Amino acid sequence: PKSRDLYWDFPRQKSRKALIQALAARHAEGGIVFVDQFTVAEPKTKNVAAALKKLGCGVKTLVVLAQSDEKLTRATRNIPDVLLRLAGDLNAYEVLRSRKIVLTQPALEKLEARAN
Repeated sequence: PKSRDLYWDFPRQKSRKALIQALAARHAEGGIVFVDQFTVAEPKTKNVAAALKKLGCGVKTLVVLAQSDEKLTRATRNIPDVLLRLAGDLNAYEVLRSRKIVLTQPALEKLEARAN
């Protein structure tokens, strides 16, 4: 038996365009919530769940940050169907999979720079 390399490289321009179209579709249906910043004082799941509920986010929520935040990572990892991603790591699949997206201002600026 021969082992094969099954890696398939997807073109970067198509990936970028897919992400832009996915974000535009989610914005058109009102699925993006824009906030100035999304931080927590202490890494408690209860606080983050209450903040997301206050923002109107239910299940399948995607929180997009510009830079990693250890407290927020700890607080969100125990909430089912809540993903925490950096703006540089965001892809079209995760955008389309989520119903609500919480997008911070610095993350939006990073996404704009990434799109251009």
